[in-house]
Amino acid sequence: MDWTEIIITFLGAVIAPSIILVTKEAIAWFKQKNDNSYLESALSIAEDTIEASVLEVSQIFVDGIKGTDGWNKETMAQAATQAKEKVLSLLGDAVMETLNSALPSAEDWITTQIEAAVKRNK
Repeated sequence: MDWTEIIITFLGAVIAPSIILVTKEAIAWFKQKNDNSYLESALSIAEDTIEASVLEVSQIFVDGIKGTDGWNKETMAQAATQAKEKVLSLLGDAVMETLNSALPSAEDWITTQIEAAVKRNK
């Protein structure tokens, strides 16, 4: 066996598996980065939708009742329900699937975010 054959054998035994391993790792890294980017996008869409829905319910429903005898725990709960229904109707299936895959409960997260938006917008 001459040096050329030894070098070719060495390259085939060491370099080829290394290239395969590096390629697999690069693919996994790009997939993870893409998944994180999509999750960040879904969260951003959801947060914007929640904020807009809370403001809409506040303008249309709450502002007309607040400060009257009609503003009570029941109507507060009704306003929260309206905001949540609005959010769920506006968010697409893909966004909800992404949120459900990343969070223990997307609907509970939405409820919490609605409550936070209400507090911010008081």
